[in-house]
Amino acid sequence: MNLNKLMKQAQQMQAQMAKAQAELEDKTVEVTAAGGKIKVTANGAGEILSIKIDKQIVDPNDVEFWKKRS
Repeated sequence: MNLNKLMKQAQQMQAQMAKAQAELEDKTVEVTAAGGKIKVTANGAGEILSIKIDKQIVDPNDVEFWKKRS
């Protein structure tokens, strides 16, 4: 097998991977749990953009706990 050809293929694959990663960073994904009462939105870079928790599943006595961490 031609080593130069193999190196060129590897460089092309690397460029395609970089392009795909850049495109993913602009995308967002929303995941829900507990019947839609918990929603998490993240981007393609793996960063959490938002977390929403329905008030119905939070113990009213623990609301201060959640406020301190948001």
